[in-house]
Amino acid sequence: MLTTPQLDFATYFANFSLAYGYLDVDSVIEFYALPFEVTFENECNTWIERASLHDTLTALYAWMQQQGFHQPHYEIIEAQRTDGTAYALLKWRIVNNDGQRVSYFNRYQMQCIAGEWKITGIIRTDDEAALLVVPA
Repeated sequence: MLTTPQLDFATYFANFSLAYGYLDVDSVIEFYALPFEVTFENECNTWIERASLHDTLTALYAWMQQQGFHQPHYEIIEAQRTDGTAYALLKWRIVNNDGQRVSYFNRYQMQCIAGEWKITGIIRTDDEAALLVVPA
């Protein structure tokens, strides 16, 4: 029986942010597992092929670079791990080309796959409250 490896959220997202901060598609995609799902403005998109996800990220990151994606910083707002799944809510702050500070929230759904923690989905919003887990 395989045991689930520990997940140090601080280290994991420090490594992820290095790739994401440079909008490095090849490095970022290594953190993702297929199928991969993104929800943004109540619209959900799913990728089942790596090449298609790579193409989408390439186009998205080119657009982000045009708008300005400078000085990215994040803060882990909330994180929780169970035996084989986890999630983390991060607040991202960037500066765009106009010098405006922009912030948004990503909730990362994670799963341990073949002994490695991978991101299986992202929910993106500007409203932190929409992503907080409310205890039952």
